[in-house]
Amino acid sequence: MKQFQIGLEEKKVFLFTDTIDDELAQYNSNFKVPVLLDKDLIIWNSLVILEYLSKQYLVGSGLPEPPDVHAISRSISVEMHSSFF
Repeated sequence: MKQFQIGLEEKKVFLFTDTIDDELAQYNSNFKVPVLLDKDLIIWNSLVILEYLSKQYLVGSGLPEPPDVHAISRSISVEMHSSFF
């Protein structure tokens, strides 16, 4: 977001504390980070956050074009994303 001058308010949380579940519960029910709050919208998946920001604020320019290059980049991203534990 900083790279593209999209205004943000960043909140750092300490994950390994006794209060982390309560702190994250106010944003999403799965207690995961990162979380993007944009007006009334809550997004908690990093790949979806990036796609949303690209479409909402960058008119899609954050995603590669043409469609075949976009498809390859999505395939790589989703494969990598699904491999995390």
